[in-house]
Amino acid sequence: LAINDSFIDYFNLELKAGEFFKLKDYLDTTDLVPVVAGSNFENFFRLGDIIQSKKDGIQYNIIGFLKNGSKYYDIKSSSDIIPLDKALILPIQSNKAKIQNDFGLFDTIINKTVIITDNENMLRSIAEKSAELKLYTFDFKSVGEQMAYINEEMNQWTLSLLVFCMIILFFCIIGMICNTLQVLNELTRELGVHILCGATKRSILLRLFFQVSFLILLPNIFILLIYSVSAITMFTIFISIFLTIIVMIAPYMKVTNTSMNELLRRNE
Repeated sequence: LAINDSFIDYFNLELKAGEFFKLKDYLDTTDLVPVVAGSNFENFFRLGDIIQSKKDGIQYNIIGFLKNGSKYYDIKSSSDIIPLDKALILPIQSNKAKIQNDFGLFDTIINKTVIITDNENMLRSIAEKSAELKLYTFDFKSVGEQMAYINEEMNQWTLSLLVFCMIILFFCIIGMICNTLQVLNELTRELGVHILCGATKRSILLRLFFQVSFLILLPNIFILLIYSVSAITMFTIFISIFLTIIVMIAPYMKVTNTSMNELLRRNE
């Protein structure tokens, strides 16, 4: 993917390591081309490594790695959002095409060029000049309209995924509530022994709470180990605690509405 400095600013690209292109990189005419690699390349290369294309023998010097999840909106390719984790980004070097008199390189640069502007007169003048020189026919699209269409699709997809997750979560909660009540019934004899030894309803509820919270909160340990402490992990832990409380409502009502004498009679 060949870009200029405006591309980096427009799509708010950020680096995990290294640096972006400098002005001299766009004007460079040497055979060694600086590139910024997607995050996946960090597993195989390091900053300063030089890789060579088997197709044309061109050498590329890795000067930076993009943050994981970087992407851009491809106006020319059916308005898709393209991930950059597996991409190599290089600077547009038009001076090299001039010096080498490489029409193929010029053709590639022009065909891949996207001009984003609010000035319709400038776009119109470019199209008229190109038609006058009998070069290319340009197609101008409204980025705003396409972004609105993409946002609508993304919102629909997100809503569908949210509904699907809520359905799964609902059945999981129902299953845990039923399982907790079943465990409570099966442990009647054991609970009766605890009551005879001085246990209270509070201690029984605490035991059930710890059992339920262990199952729900355990996955959060792995989330913390992988993603460390962040707003997302803290929100996940908060949701887990909230779900634990919901699951405990039914057992709490069952235990509090059952007298100690009744528990002891069931034990007998």
